[in-house]
Amino acid sequence: MTIINESKRLNVTGVILAGGKSSRMGMNKALLPIHGNETIQRLRNELLILTDRLIIVTNETESYKFLKQPLIHDNYENKGPLAGIQAGLAASNTEWNFITACDMPFLTYQVVEVLLTRAGKLPYKQVIVPQIGKKKQPLSALYHTSSLPFITDCLMKNKLKVSEVLTGLDYEIITEQDFLKAGLNAGTVERNFFNMNSREDYERVKRYVNKNYR
Repeated sequence: MTIINESKRLNVTGVILAGGKSSRMGMNKALLPIHGNETIQRLRNELLILTDRLIIVTNETESYKFLKQPLIHDNYENKGPLAGIQAGLAASNTEWNFITACDMPFLTYQVVEVLLTRAGKLPYKQVIVPQIGKKKQPLSALYHTSSLPFITDCLMKNKLKVSEVLTGLDYEIITEQDFLKAGLNAGTVERNFFNMNSREDYERVKRYVNKNYR
């Protein structure tokens, strides 16, 4: 799977959620350096392989101007990641949108490619969501803009848990086996959905990167 030139770029918007207080980490996870690049910069670079449509959702725009990408605010303040999803979908001009949290240091464009391939083979769906083991990954999933009204309604009703909102949408699950069949190996799949929640997680990421990306 190699999408590296303009003729193969896909009609999808990448949306990186750069909000959150990072209370467990004690610092801004998005800006943690890993092998010379901030975590969010690594994500940006990976998604730009796939598409030139990229949005950063943040209420701290000064911190992310260096990314040279469109920066937008939440439309509903202090409503958590669901507000970021809503803002990204509202600002997008494509039907499909890959939405991801900013603390996914190993995420690769191949994951998005697998999700988009499945979306193209299915009847109407609003979300294509990975499930690794028993855990769904709604913060690294493909959202159709048709999900926007329902998500907005949930925000207005203060129903904010993304996993619960997902159950009200017409969604399709992509399993680990689906990724393996698409050509990703098990280690790559596991790393793709690793997110850094603590300083211990960050140290693990640094050790892995320093060992494998010299």
